[in-house]
Amino acid sequence: HTFTNCYTNVDFRFVYDEIASAPYTLKVLRRAKIGRITIDVVPPDYTGIDPFQINNSSKVEVPQYSIVKLNYVFSNTDVLTVSQNGQDSLVLKPQDELKKQVSSDVTFIAYAANEELNRTAIDVVSDKRPVITVSTDSLEEGLGVKVTIYDEYKLVSSTLGLIETDGQKETVNIPNNGLTAKSAFLVTWQDIERLEEIEVRALDNIGPSVQKITLANFKEKAASKNDLMNDAGKGIEDVKDILEQQEDNANPGAKKEDLKKKSDEINKKAK
Repeated sequence: HTFTNCYTNVDFRFVYDEIASAPYTLKVLRRAKIGRITIDVVPPDYTGIDPFQINNSSKVEVPQYSIVKLNYVFSNTDVLTVSQNGQDSLVLKPQDELKKQVSSDVTFIAYAANEELNRTAIDVVSDKRPVITVSTDSLEEGLGVKVTIYDEYKLVSSTLGLIETDGQKETVNIPNNGLTAKSAFLVTWQDIERLEEIEVRALDNIGPSVQKITLANFKEKAASKNDLMNDAGKGIEDVKDILEQQEDNANPGAKKEDLKKKSDEINKKAK
C-alpha cells in the first residue's frame, strides 16, 4: 500500500484473513523550510557606496571585497547547513549569522537533512585597475601628448615620470578629481633627445596601472629637427655679421668719425 498526501500522522494495521496486526503509526515530519533570507552588504569604504540590504533574493551583485552577511529564518529543523560553492559547510542555529568578505563569485547553498532548500548567488563586480589612455601628435615644436586616466571608484594618485637616457627620473603629479585625471603637454625635440621614455602611472586602492611612451621612434626626427634649429641659429648670426660688415663698407667715413670722437673724449678727460 502506498500512502499519499500525508499531512498528519496516519494510524494503520496489517490485516490478513480477518486477522489484524497491532496498530502502527506513520509519523509525518514537517519539512524544513526557510521563511526569509536577509542579505546585508558592506562595500569597501573607498568605493563611496553605502551599505545596503536585500531580502529573499536569489542573486545579489556586490563590489569586490565587500563584506556579505546572510541571516536565515528557518523552521522545522534545529540547524541549517550552508556551503560555499558546495564546499566549506557551516552549521547555523537560529539567530546565527554567516559573514564573509568576497573577492570572487560565490553561491551559498542551504540544506536541512541533506535536502537543498535554497541557493543565493553573490556576483562580484571586480575592482579593475585605473584605465590610462595616451595619444601623441607630432608637432613642429615637438611631440604633443594627451593623457586621460579613469577609475570607477577612486584614484589615489596619478603621476608622470620623465626618464632620461642615463636612468634619472623626474616625477610630476597629474591633478585628479578622485575619479579622473587629464593632462596635455608638449615634449620638445630637445627634450626627446635626452629622454628615454615617459611613464604614466595611476594608483587606486588595490594597485597601480602603468603605461609607457617609448621615445626611441622619435629620436631620429628629434636629431634632425635640432640640427636644423642649430643651423638656423648659426645662419642668423652669420647674417648679422654680414649686415654689420656691409654697413661698415658702405659708410667707412662714419666708422672713422666714430673712432675720432671717442679718441677726443678720452684725451679731454686726460687733460
